[in-house]
Amino acid sequence: MIQRQSTRDCWDKYWVKNNLLYVNKIVEVLTPYLSKEKRILEIGAGSGATALKLTEYSDRVTCLDYSKSSIELIKKNRDELQTHMSIIQGDAFKLPIEDQTVDICYHQGLIEHFRNPVD
Repeated sequence: MIQRQSTRDCWDKYWVKNNLLYVNKIVEVLTPYLSKEKRILEIGAGSGATALKLTEYSDRVTCLDYSKSSIELIKKNRDELQTHMSIIQGDAFKLPIEDQTVDICYHQGLIEHFRNPVD
């Protein structure tokens, strides 16, 4: 059984105080696999910084996070950049997304928050 090391309240407080809009190395790694029609999902999106950058490569980018504050920050950043991106508040352990509806799925800072991510 996977045990969470943090709570939703912890992340809500974190994202109220942080707006980390930066270009990440993940964009460079994913670039060879990207195209406008690829469906991309970032799980545990935080500020949505990487996903926002990926909207330059794909018209079908989605961010998922379970923190309400994170979702609000992603929406704010998306609106400021005047780009299109889907945003879903949900749990990474109970994805509200049907199987085989995403071409590229990634995270960049999620798995280390769990004690036993392999179990």
